[in-house]
Amino acid sequence: MSEPMGSDRRVAYHEAGHAVVAWCVRMGISHIRVMAGDGHRGWTEAAGDTTFGERPDGPPQYRFTPAANNLFLAGGSAAERVQFGDYNRIAAAYDNQFIHDRVRHQVLGIAERILREHWPAVPALAARLAPLPIDMPGQQAEAIIRAALPNPAWPEAEWIRYLTLLDDLYMGRESPGAQ
Repeated sequence: MSEPMGSDRRVAYHEAGHAVVAWCVRMGISHIRVMAGDGHRGWTEAAGDTTFGERPDGPPQYRFTPAANNLFLAGGSAAERVQFGDYNRIAAAYDNQFIHDRVRHQVLGIAERILREHWPAVPALAARLAPLPIDMPGQQAEAIIRAALPNPAWPEAEWIRYLTLLDDLYMGRESPGAQ
């Protein structure tokens, strides 16, 4: 399914992927902003402060585990890969700079698994983001996600399993059942 790299639809799927992953790993969604034009056009912010931004006194501080942040950041590219078969590496460069090199490939694969298991929510949210520009409150995005999923309650054991697997990879440990 070919789609031009900078299309509004692709940007909408990318941001929807971030939002659905954030919801699945219990980060929540603060808001989603998608702008018209060229360049960096979208932004999905997890509820609270993901704090992967700069700090004057040292490295980024994480409100959420590095695993949850890495999955959240990979969600956009993962949604593009599931829907279109590829992702815009230039547009994903901002997200990728915050994903630890050791786990980048695994993070993308786990984010894809999460999205495939919750796929009806991605096109439902992307359809609401596509008429640009849009600034959607997190509560509205979460309502769209819940409405699109037949069983929106993702078992806590499942998301903990994903985060544990990723944290083990991040720390260089082998997880049982890691692929």
